[in-house]
Amino acid sequence: SVRTFSTALVFAQTLNYPLNEIVLDKKIYQAGSRDLLSIINTIDNKYSSVLLFAHNPGISRLLKLLVGQDSGSFPTSAFAVVNFDVEDWAEVSGGLGKLLSYRQPREGVYS
Repeated sequence: SVRTFSTALVFAQTLNYPLNEIVLDKKIYQAGSRDLLSIINTIDNKYSSVLLFAHNPGISRLLKLLVGQDSGSFPTSAFAVVNFDVEDWAEVSGGLGKLLSYRQPREGVYS
């Protein structure tokens, strides 16, 4: 969606990420948690970090699937940082993620 892409642009600019390297995938729009996990599993291993911008309820359910716990609602512009102790994106699966940070806009400045 336009709003999701706009959010990705803000993050890219803030992180000094080249805007022309943002990858748009229509399969992400309104995807369920298992669909999003399948997309993660196909990420090229040349990337050690990835930002995924998606909609609810899929993104909330994906976070719960990855870390094995419910982190509550995932409102617009909330974000979670999840770490995986894997060598290959294809190895990412349910319960393997470690939630490092979870922030919502109402909490003020992100850190």
